Amino acid sequence: EHDEALKLCKKAGGRAKAEDLAAMVNSLAPDQVGAFVAKAGKATTSDMLLEVWINALLSGPRTHVVNTMSNTLTALWDIPETAAAVVIGAVRGKAARVPMNEPVARLFGMVEGVKDGAKLAAKTFITEEPSGALGKIEARRQKAIPGPFGKLVRLPGRMLLTEDEFFKAIGYRQALRGLAARDASRLGLKGREAAEHIATILTEPPEEIALAARKEANT
Repeated sequence: EHDEALKLCKKAGGRAKAEDLAAMVNSLAPDQVGAFVAKAGKATTSDMLLEVWINALLSGPRTHVVNTMSNTLTALWDIPETAAAVVIGAVRGKAARVPMNEPVARLFGMVEGVKDGAKLAAKTFITEEPSGALGKIEARRQKAIPGPFGKLVRLPGRMLLTEDEFFKAIGYRQALRGLAARDASRLGLKGREAAEHIATILTEPPEEIALAARKEANT
């Protein structure tokens, strides 16, 4: 049972496979479970080769230039896009869903987010871990090659992940600023009251606003 569970663990996933694996693990004796977990956690040769192959594909400078430029343009395009939404709302003559000050708030948030992005990027580069559950680079096993050599092999992927985390932080702060301004407008707040409301959201974002900002930053 121990060997069968280990073999199943190495295969592709799927609900049926997961259920079979769970049943096999439950059938193991208590003294076998520890050995199973230790063996299942070890990277195979194919995991290591896959890691080398993926990072070799990402090693070209063009990959990182394109990634950086596309993220930069996405952040910049958000400002005129929001301004266009303001104009369209005004032309239609309906209650403005996007307030007049939101484009400026998003611009300020983009600049403000550079500091947050730099901190998150530095942390990601050191740990090789994305801030969320998933990163752009997916393989059967992360960090399959151990030690300094593994870090060297994964450098192209680590750089790509670092770039994405940097812009993700900018996108989050940009969206959060914009949504905070929108919420203040929705409540009819102006002047000092609006500024205090926005500051409160930025300090302790309500769950629905934080989720909306993260979703926007991740798209």
